[in-house]
Amino acid sequence: ELAKALNLRDAAKARADRLKIEELHARAVGDSPYDAVLWSNLGVARRNVADSGDAGAAASTREHALRGAVAAAWMAKVLQPDASYLKLLYKARRSLAMHLRDHGDARAELFALAERGLAEAKEMVRNDPDANDMLSYLADASLGVGFARESQGIGGWEEALRVALLHGERLAGREPQNAERQL
Repeated sequence: ELAKALNLRDAAKARADRLKIEELHARAVGDSPYDAVLWSNLGVARRNVADSGDAGAAASTREHALRGAVAAAWMAKVLQPDASYLKLLYKARRSLAMHLRDHGDARAELFALAERGLAEAKEMVRNDPDANDMLSYLADASLGVGFARESQGIGGWEEALRVALLHGERLAGREPQNAERQL
């Protein structure tokens, strides 16, 4: 009982610390709204708040933080169209889509997030076609589209899953020593 109480107290303190950090980043963005790095930092802070693992936090609280992370990542990408900000935006959208899949009923939004993620992954591959990480994003995004289509009863989910597997096989061929890449 004591260990459980201590863990809950530690989790609450960690969440409070993450909220303070997010507030500091939000103030910095307010002071300098055209700084892509500050927006990027705010997006990361908001994802950290969402991913704090506080079991007592409501799904709506987590969703709010994830939506804030998407908005901040989008602003960073708009202010500085750089590959790292595109990755941040992809990850933020993916986290929101996964949350909606698990806790929401916004299926149309889930599908839109998955489709947008696929477009962003394709853009990353176009910008750096030889990077294995970019191919990994493309396989992941194709898989996400397949799951989103299947969950809504929309045709074409089988093709999206096939494409994801093809990208995964291509990636495994590029990195045969990497266990994470093996199917």
